[in-house]
Amino acid sequence: MSWKTLGKKIKTVYNKGVADNYFEEANKLLEKSRYSEAIGQYKEGLKLDPENIDALFNVAEALTELDKHQEAIFCYDKILKIKSSDNEALVNKSYSLSELGRYEEALEAAEKAIEADPNEVLGWINKSSALADLERYDDALKTTEKAIEIDPENVDAWINKSDALLNLKRYSEAKDAAEKALEIDNEDVDALLNLSEALFYLGNKEMALHTIENAIKLEEKDYDLWYSKARFLSLMNKVDDAIYALTVACSLEPKLKDEIKEDRDFDNLRSSEKFKKLIK
Repeated sequence: MSWKTLGKKIKTVYNKGVADNYFEEANKLLEKSRYSEAIGQYKEGLKLDPENIDALFNVAEALTELDKHQEAIFCYDKILKIKSSDNEALVNKSYSLSELGRYEEALEAAEKAIEADPNEVLGWINKSSALADLERYDDALKTTEKAIEIDPENVDAWINKSDALLNLKRYSEAKDAAEKALEIDNEDVDALLNLSEALFYLGNKEMALHTIENAIKLEEKDYDLWYSKARFLSLMNKVDDAIYALTVACSLEPKLKDEIKEDRDFDNLRSSEKFKKLIK
């Protein structure tokens, strides 16, 4: 071995040791949910060990927690340059693309994840989500059936099935799927939300309202839950209660006001001065 080659080897070992120190500190910060600080430490380590897949995954995880999905995708693309068929990177990339509204790309990434590992349930779940976002509900339903075949106890698979069935207006089946999800996890708010929707359109409006209220007790800062409660109350012509629920929803997510203006489920509220003031 030449002195030049030996010198490069020593430098590589030294760099990896220093990088590992950064990664160790970053891991501690990540565990404490100090995401921005963790990202800073990971990036310092990656300058010295740029192909460390574990570190790249952890940076992407932290970025996802901060809703920085485009930056997370950049990390997953780096991983895929190192290992082109990495199922986890493809699954997570699919999720981030969906969060950005890039549903066709999300579908493509999910399908590549399935090619990499056909028995990994998350690829099928993400594919069904992307299909639903593209309003391909029949295809989404078929895909959730495959996910359930692989893992019958996966709560997200049952939630996606109930989502697809709700969109197909197959409310009784949607109710059954949501109830199955709740057998697996009785505090899953998405399952409770879907169950409430199914119950409402099956005519069991009071039970639907009770169910959505149970979901709100679990996640009181989830604006989707308050929005759904407001819809139910409006359709039941409980004007003041509906406006209160909408007020809470808008305080949690001000951008909802544009959606409320277009949502026909709130037609019963439009003559109310309180409603007019809320959506200004």
